[in-house]
Amino acid sequence: AGGAGRGQAVHVLSIVLCAGGTDQRDVRTCEIVAALLQQHKALLRSLQICRVTLILLRETGYPDFYTFRDRLDYNEDAIYRHLNPPRAFMIEIGRLGVHYDIQPVTDDPILNRHVRTFLANQKKKSSLPVPNRFFVRSLVLGRALTDLADSQSFLKEDLD
Repeated sequence: AGGAGRGQAVHVLSIVLCAGGTDQRDVRTCEIVAALLQQHKALLRSLQICRVTLILLRETGYPDFYTFRDRLDYNEDAIYRHLNPPRAFMIEIGRLGVHYDIQPVTDDPILNRHVRTFLANQKKKSSLPVPNRFFVRSLVLGRALTDLADSQSFLKEDLD
């Protein structure tokens, strides 16, 4: 997997669908898209697509995100479920993965998409038993401060 021998995959394919149904219907939609990706993974690799993101829009609330990666043979990367891929780097999952095997701890549907909890098992380097750990990662998105008055207002009102 991973497109060895023809250069590194660099492109991203985003599939955006309007989801007006139930969570069960969304799961089924995700399964259908996953099956289509498996059928067409040779084409995806020939186009050097490294990531496919399925975005299910809702009438209200956050959209659902499902990320399928070339390095996982176009299977879903569950760690990034419901996390906007361009913001994923902000919670530094890659850094956790260097020393730990991590799994998301979810209460699907995720109630607060800005806070993520992970169960981490330290990668084996010795025969001694190693305790499991929990990591909590959070996205903190600031406002765009356009001028001095806006900055002063933010400091005075929002940080109290």
